Amino acid sequence: NGQLSVITAQSSVVGLDHPLIVDGQINKNGLMFIQKSESWLARELKKRHLPLERVFFFSLDDGGNFTVIEKESK
Repeated sequence: NGQLSVITAQSSVVGLDHPLIVDGQINKNGLMFIQKSESWLARELKKRHLPLERVFFFSLDDGGNFTVIEKESK
C-alpha cells in the first residue's frame, strides 16, 4: 500500500540485551562484554533476593535495564 514506517531516535528502542545468566549458568562472555565481574553480578542478584539457583534468565540491556526470569517451582 506504499506506507512507510519510521522509528525516531526517541522511540523505545533501547539497544542490545546481554544475557548474563542462562538456565542458572553464568555467561562469563556476557560479563566480559559489559566489563562487569561475577561479584558485581552476585550483588545484583542479592539486591533482588534471588539466589543463582532460582534464575533461569538474567540480562542487562544497553539502557541499564534488567530482565529477570525465575525458574518455575517444582
